[in-house]
Amino acid sequence: MKYRRTDLSEQFLQNLYNEDSKHWENKPPKELWQYGNFPKRVDKKVVAIVGSRNCTDYGKNIAYKTAKTLAEHGFVVVSGLAYGIDSFAHRGCIDGGGQTVAVLGTPIDRIYPVSNYSLAQRIVETGGAIISEHAPGSKVHPFNFIYRNRIVSGLADALIIVEASDKSGTIHTAQYAVEQDRELYVVPGDINRPMSSGANRLIMDGGQPFLGTDWFMDCMDPLWRTKEKKQKKKTLGALADSILSFLSGKSADAGSIAESIGQDLSKVLVQLSLLELDGTLCSDSEGKWSFA
Repeated sequence: MKYRRTDLSEQFLQNLYNEDSKHWENKPPKELWQYGNFPKRVDKKVVAIVGSRNCTDYGKNIAYKTAKTLAEHGFVVVSGLAYGIDSFAHRGCIDGGGQTVAVLGTPIDRIYPVSNYSLAQRIVETGGAIISEHAPGSKVHPFNFIYRNRIVSGLADALIIVEASDKSGTIHTAQYAVEQDRELYVVPGDINRPMSSGANRLIMDGGQPFLGTDWFMDCMDPLWRTKEKKQKKKTLGALADSILSFLSGKSADAGSIAESIGQDLSKVLVQLSLLELDGTLCSDSEGKWSFA
């Protein structure tokens, strides 16, 4: 992979940080280096998903499925390419056909952890980016892994925490997000697990409990369901359009629909079933169809 130095003014997100921050480490980076390309923002929402390296199967599942669903709905997912939750968030986004951005705590020419090199390649190959504020050849400092978290949260509109112990570096990301006026969501965890103690404490301190992906998207974009229905309607096809137009404001059985629009009953039945599966139509006990 080839990297290059990037002018911050060219990036899809600008003015990410509070220049009057009380903490010097929450200042914007002077420069960024990158592999790949930043996704163009346009109307896309950007969500950071981070969490414990030593995560549970529950955490892995939440991170992967959440990122995948968000990607399928056009969200960009940001994380830190670390073991555990970060890796599953990146993979979920890629598998959902989305674009993901990984922020390194190491120089741009040192992918870390090395075992995630193939994941880094996939991120770039699928239109995402690997970024770092540290120039090639520079030294690696342990505290840079904490400071890079201000970039993870700063790039996003909202931050989702998936599992974190009391001393987890993830807690720093949450603190940066709050100072940057980002929305903070936290996945509630098992009170018997040390891995959940930090996350549950964040909720107690004011973080919003993460109650599921559809709920989260309602919070981020209340109109997303309406937008999706309009988009589906545009791509349904001529037969579906005819059925929906006929059913506008009324209900009817399949036979009446087929006769009214001049189509074969068997084709209409198939199309009705498809429209029912995607949640557009529903049928009652009398076999009459109407909008869901």
